Amino acid sequence: MDTRKPGAVPTALLQLLADGVCRTRDEIATQGPTMKGRQLSDGLMRLCDRGYMAKMAGDCFQLTDAGLTAAKAGTIITSGPKGPTKIVHRRKDTFRGRAWTSMRIRHYFTIGEVAGDAQREEDKEPGQNVTRYLLQLRKAGYVAELARRQKGGPRGSIGYKRYVLVKNTGPNAPVYRAAKNVMHDFNTGEDVPCSLD
Repeated sequence: MDTRKPGAVPTALLQLLADGVCRTRDEIATQGPTMKGRQLSDGLMRLCDRGYMAKMAGDCFQLTDAGLTAAKAGTIITSGPKGPTKIVHRRKDTFRGRAWTSMRIRHYFTIGEVAGDAQREEDKEPGQNVTRYLLQLRKAGYVAELARRQKGGPRGSIGYKRYVLVKNTGPNAPVYRAAKNVMHDFNTGEDVPCSLD
């Protein structure tokens, strides 16, 4: 499978999940076609945006009834989300846009996981970029820091900070506007104050 072909990854994922089994991201990555982390994230999000897939308890992904019907019909995904036409902002391919997609897919995550998903060769200091973005999202109530840390890190380390996405408003990444100290949410059209401590 040529994963560079538009729609190839979400189409392959649709068929992989056609048996109705709920699979984690890691299971999908090992059982599905060979692809980079960003391709997997984008493919999963395309299925979610079309209403073909949902994230279930236990961090696993499962096809909806519409997804099962589409898989059975051999649907080939060639474009973006389908549904009622509405005015939306075109998503630019930015580091923070890819980071937001990663957060939506993972739901629970560390800075390193999001940076790894979003990073491309030209991106400088991805970890610091994610850290700043998470701070802004947390102050606006989109993200919360979890009390329990993920094990790992240097010897003697208490582990990595873990976060959870608590407000998933849609595919467009909220953007920080310093002049107003708000996160502008293109999904809702609202300015959300960055006022939480």
